[in-house]
Amino acid sequence: MVRWLQGRYGRILLWGSLCLVLQQVSVPYVLDVSGFEETGASLLHLQSGLLLAIAMLDRDRWVLFGSYAITTLGWGVRAWMLSYDVITFLTAPLLMLGNFTWTVLCAYWMGWPRGPGQARVQRRDLARFAVIGLLVFPAGITLLGAMASLHSSVQQQTSWAIQVWFAKYFGVIVLTFPLVLAWGERDQPSNSRASVGLLWPLLLVFVVAASVLLTRQVRGAFSMPGENGMVLMDYRFTLFAVVAWCMLRLRPRYSMPLLSAVMFLLVCVLARTADHGGTPIGFINLAHLALELSILLIAMLYYLVISRDGRELSHRLIVEARRDSATGLPNLKALMDRVRASPPKRLEIGYLLLDQVDSLRTGFGLDTQVAAMKGVAARIADMVEPYYVGTGQFALLPLENGKDWGGGLWENLIARVEQAEVEAGGQRLGLLPY
Repeated sequence: MVRWLQGRYGRILLWGSLCLVLQQVSVPYVLDVSGFEETGASLLHLQSGLLLAIAMLDRDRWVLFGSYAITTLGWGVRAWMLSYDVITFLTAPLLMLGNFTWTVLCAYWMGWPRGPGQARVQRRDLARFAVIGLLVFPAGITLLGAMASLHSSVQQQTSWAIQVWFAKYFGVIVLTFPLVLAWGERDQPSNSRASVGLLWPLLLVFVVAASVLLTRQVRGAFSMPGENGMVLMDYRFTLFAVVAWCMLRLRPRYSMPLLSAVMFLLVCVLARTADHGGTPIGFINLAHLALELSILLIAMLYYLVISRDGRELSHRLIVEARRDSATGLPNLKALMDRVRASPPKRLEIGYLLLDQVDSLRTGFGLDTQVAAMKGVAARIADMVEPYYVGTGQFALLPLENGKDWGGGLWENLIARVEQAEVEAGGQRLGLLPY
């Protein structure tokens, strides 16, 4: 069953079914634009965010097409129950093809999908996410929908277009970017060296919730104006600070769902600002807060990406510092770190000196000398751990789980090195170990 779900048809059924479920999630609000009031609007289309994420992550375009087809069928059933006109049903297949094509194009312009092992969000991706994902993608979907509703009045088209744009916009914010980043970083460890568990995140969330409830109680006691949603919006920066802390200390597979949940909660609260006072002022406030959320989202993703890049760069520098730059063999620092991390059971260390190694570089070049050092290290690797500490010089730690050489480990090692030969300039040269 699991293998079938990993195939094309399994993924189509899985993602399509999930789109149907998300299609039922509605955040209702009242939109008042140019004197035309739209009462059946939803501020969030999560299925659109998921479809864009599928286009960015799945290289099989049939999976995206099948998911769009299932989503359109679900919409058709809902439209039939609401008694939509015939023209709407006739234009639905063409609209689906247009939306599918536009989604593929937007994913391509953002540089997705990528090959196996390359689906990681880089800093250069964030600007394209902001422009194409948050602006171009919703605008294109809105334009395609407007072309299919030319029979409506101008006021209806304007109101409908604004409603669709906001719904697609918030769908991308809530689902697309967190899902793409979580998928690309699914195998990455947490940013913190020490595990924080769930105690601190839960404690921070509890403090924020207690502050919101206390503020509501104070406003109610003093008859101060302000709806429950507006009270929560006063704490939106505190919420983002908590999420930012979690993003830096939890694995992306945990922090990204938390980010999506916070975004979804804030979008639900934003739905009340659109009809606040029953005037277009609510719409202006909605647009302002929508822009604010997008800026905060991109800033948090950028913060996470640069923290990840800095951590990986630091790790690479540590690894490179433990390797000799010419030969790539473990050096003296690697030996010291090895002894500190796990002291050897055998309290002895060997020192191998290869005489006249400098003549190899003088007569045949650096590449020949490097090849000779690598050859010696490989030849004795089943006896000791070799660490390159200088030209022709090795520090040797006996292998703890290696062959029992009795008291003749070092004699056998010298004999093995003496038998080694280096081919240089058509000649086979021996080495003189000490």
